[in-house]
Amino acid sequence: MEVICSGLHKSKSLTFLNMSKNSITAEGCKSICYMLNLNTSLRVMFLHWNPLGGEGGKIIAKFLAYNRTLQVLDVSFCCLGRSP
Repeated sequence: MEVICSGLHKSKSLTFLNMSKNSITAEGCKSICYMLNLNTSLRVMFLHWNPLGGEGGKIIAKFLAYNRTLQVLDVSFCCLGRSP
């Protein structure tokens, strides 16, 4: 996950990112949030059907407070109401 997200924060043209069905867990959310915190072009991100769980949801929610560009975040079917 870190390899994927390491260069995304530098992208100036990426506006849509679909990372659905990639088995991303709460641990992977940390890398995603690092990217979200620094990226200034991403407008839409799909994360549906990943086992983020309640902890992953909390991590993303915390960092969304700092991101001013993301307009759509799909976390449907990510088990946000469940803990491991």
